[in-house]
Amino acid sequence: MRLNDKALTFVTGLVLILGVGTFVHKGDELFKPKQQNVQVAKADISSSIKTDAIASKYNISMPLESVVLPTKPELEFDTGIQLVRADKPASTEAFEKLKTVLDYKSVPVDCKVKLSAKSLRSARVQLSVTAPCHSNEIITISHAGLRFNEYVDGGGVIIITIPVLSNPAEIEVSFDDGTKKSITTQAHDLSSYTRTGIAWSGHNSLNLQVLETAYNTEKNLHLTADNKRSEEKSYFLGGGYLTALGNTAIPNGEFIHIYTADITQKKYVDFQLHMKKQSLVCQNNLELKTIHYASDTNVQIAKKSATINHCMNQSENIVLKNMLRNMIVAQRN
Repeated sequence: MRLNDKALTFVTGLVLILGVGTFVHKGDELFKPKQQNVQVAKADISSSIKTDAIASKYNISMPLESVVLPTKPELEFDTGIQLVRADKPASTEAFEKLKTVLDYKSVPVDCKVKLSAKSLRSARVQLSVTAPCHSNEIITISHAGLRFNEYVDGGGVIIITIPVLSNPAEIEVSFDDGTKKSITTQAHDLSSYTRTGIAWSGHNSLNLQVLETAYNTEKNLHLTADNKRSEEKSYFLGGGYLTALGNTAIPNGEFIHIYTADITQKKYVDFQLHMKKQSLVCQNNLELKTIHYASDTNVQIAKKSATINHCMNQSENIVLKNMLRNMIVAQRN
């Protein structure tokens, strides 16, 4: 072979080699190579959402499928009312069931007045009244021809202790609408005590004051409605006790003050009747009832009246004389 032919052959081969390389390189731009096999791997993530992850050297992105959260279980109360999810409208039936449970007015209320009485030491009776349809109303309590007023609470209940004047003791309660009920109970050891007091109506300015003069100076005590001495102290330490009945917050109310003494403790007792804010009855008659109980005479109630002709300074008290007699305990007054 000649030298020129050999050179031509060499050049031609070199061109072909370079040409093929250039074609393949340009082919990357013109044609997509065949896609390699793609492997799919399942991946668990902490949110419990499951999706498909693509593994490829070309990092091809794939859209996630729609995520569906598990449905929460329905909750139920013992009432049978089924709770609904917030994204669902509550049914009319559920609301009606809830209304029935919460609407206490749909339940009938027993309006009957109920009384109970418990006999206590020192001839007292604890009266319990339940009147559901008379909540926060004024109640009138009557015994032995005397009356006083109190308020029942928001549930129509009142519990109060009364020093009784008869045995058996009959007690009646009444309300402004005419509702009445009475109860009779025994009074323990009533004959062992003597009782003196007053009853009046229309204002709260009267005050029975008791001076037990039989005690020495150190033990001498002036009993008033604000310094009554408890029955318990009287029982264990001696001396009498004063009971004030009637709520002074009730306009034109009815009130009773009663002093009780054990007849085995002989002593002199001085009574004084004081009145404050005398302008309420100035130039008018003051009417009240005096009360006295002893075992040999039972209860004695007398009507008294007084006329106040001279009005003094309103800050001063008036002492009403001769309204109650002083007494010697254990002797007939």
